Amino acid sequence: MQRGRRSVCIIGAGAAGLTLADALARAGWRVILVEGGGARPAPALEDTYRVTMLGTPHRGAHEGRFRALGGSTTRWGGQLWPWERHEFEPRPWLGLDGWPIAHDEVAPYYDAAFALLGIRRGSLTPDAAAAHGVQLPPLDPERFALKYSVWLPWRRRNLARVFGASLRGPSVDLRLGTTAVGIEMSGGRATGVRVQLPGGGEELIGADLVVIAAGAIETS
Repeated sequence: MQRGRRSVCIIGAGAAGLTLADALARAGWRVILVEGGGARPAPALEDTYRVTMLGTPHRGAHEGRFRALGGSTTRWGGQLWPWERHEFEPRPWLGLDGWPIAHDEVAPYYDAAFALLGIRRGSLTPDAAAAHGVQLPPLDPERFALKYSVWLPWRRRNLARVFGASLRGPSVDLRLGTTAVGIEMSGGRATGVRVQLPGGGEELIGADLVVIAAGAIETS
């Protein structure tokens, strides 16, 4: 890769990591994309996802998560809807404090995300659902609001395929089978990622920017 450009090391080649890698590569960044899994899901690699749960069980900790290029998009159904304004705000009756970002900060990016995934709208309307023969449940509209999702075209569901050309470009250094084990810090900022290599041993990957996109549980 060429020198002189800003570099970013992205941990995780799932939906978030791949989308960001593609966008930054197109913007002229050098991208080092670190993925602990291989080109395809393998049962032996899923052991790193095992967790011990205390309190309320969460099936999603073990189901529907895949450590591979493309992450969970290699197996998901591709059902989407945009989050609405009230879902970002505090809801104390549910014990939720709200998000640190506002709906208006995210909303401008919805159209670009839908276009990338091959869909025109993020949700259906009741009229459109009825036109498709969907019989709506008899719920009181004063108490319940129905949400309509959309499904991605089959060819767009696996983001490893969607971004295949970008991953093979000169701006992206894709590291499969490489597990992040630590973040290097200097002066209060991240300066690199320590990784465990497929054949053993460790390497320090230096970068101007570090992004953790390893899934909700691993990222936290």
